[in-house]
Amino acid sequence: MEKAKELLSSDPAIKIYEVCEKIGYHDPAHFTHLFKKRVGVTPLEYKNEIK
Repeated sequence: MEKAKELLSSDPAIKIYEVCEKIGYHDPAHFTHLFKKRVGVTPLEYKNEIK
């Protein structure tokens, strides 16, 4: 999840499914679920917070 957070914060144009693929997940819905469980917000919410 740290790599996902790094990718989301470094490139504002990156899509959630692209982050998902880059860190080895094939199902964006599953990745989003795990991200929210571990980080406390969805990847999109995280991405929007750092803008």
